Amino acid sequence: MTLKKDTQPGAPAPGSPRTGLRPKGGDPDSGTSDTAKAPRTASFERNTTETRIAIKLTIEGSGQYKISTGIRFFDHMLELFTRHGAFDLELNCDGDLDVDQHHTVEDVGIALGEVFDRALGDKRGILRAGYFLMPWTKPSPSQQLTSVAARLLPSRPKSARGLSAICKPNW
Repeated sequence: MTLKKDTQPGAPAPGSPRTGLRPKGGDPDSGTSDTAKAPRTASFERNTTETRIAIKLTIEGSGQYKISTGIRFFDHMLELFTRHGAFDLELNCDGDLDVDQHHTVEDVGIALGEVFDRALGDKRGILRAGYFLMPWTKPSPSQQLTSVAARLLPSRPKSARGLSAICKPNW
């Protein structure tokens, strides 16, 4: 059996759906494709009786942010999300914090989902946005933990989430 460059038995061919990004054009062997065009951006405003939100996103950014929700810890978490995600985010939220923080957090989450959805467009070429597996052995091999995180960007309007944990006490 003769293998082509950079392929293995059973591995998907370059540009196939399992490789993550499918080239839209150009030469697949040279790494050039139409996917390297202008950055994906979107803006969104959400106004409810509880909150007024203006948000602007650039996916191919540099981790720059200007965030104000009135909840400093929430701002901090969104700043880290932006910096480590390497996208640019401007977000201003004026909410009914005198009543509760819950409407602000809830509506910012809805607005973030909407602006990402708009910026990603038809999501062509995206199969899985992220996957991370971290085995931990600390402080001793008998106390082991494995953490798995995955984020899918499906075109379906709903998602199902499940969480299970198996713990064996070490008495």
